[in-house]
Amino acid sequence: DLPVIVAYADHNEVSMQRAALVALRHFGDRRAIDTLMKYVRKNAEPLASTAIESLAASRFADAQQALLEVLQNEGPDSKKAIVKVLARYPRPMWEDAIYEVANDPRSEVAAEALAALMRIGHPNLLDVFRRDLEQGDDELQEAAFNLLVQQTDPQSEALAMTYVLE
Repeated sequence: DLPVIVAYADHNEVSMQRAALVALRHFGDRRAIDTLMKYVRKNAEPLASTAIESLAASRFADAQQALLEVLQNEGPDSKKAIVKVLARYPRPMWEDAIYEVANDPRSEVAAEALAALMRIGHPNLLDVFRRDLEQGDDELQEAAFNLLVQQTDPQSEALAMTYVLE
């Protein structure tokens, strides 16, 4: 079935292409991953997001590793789309790459990366919250605070209280 699905990924109709890209997440074969990667690199919506989501949702380590490599090597536009998807499918293998994106308060996807780190439960999450609240722009500060107040540990509550009082 894989050759048929790969062929449908290049179909004339976008709905057929999207269906094929979704189906490819269930294959660990290199042809499936390469086809998904082709659409990620094209960065043409809605197919790029569908391909990213398929790689992120795949149960195959090769697909997840391919997405990690794209995240580390692509430009800001691709990174933004990838981080948004990774926030919905957080996996420990991506935490270092997401942490790097979240550590840049000027990043367009810092808030999405912070949300992904929160879902993963990154050990340095509180430091990222603190830095975003102190150094981020107004939009990032608001996003960081909204995520921070969802945390229930005493350190997060203390940081949120300090931020509010300041």
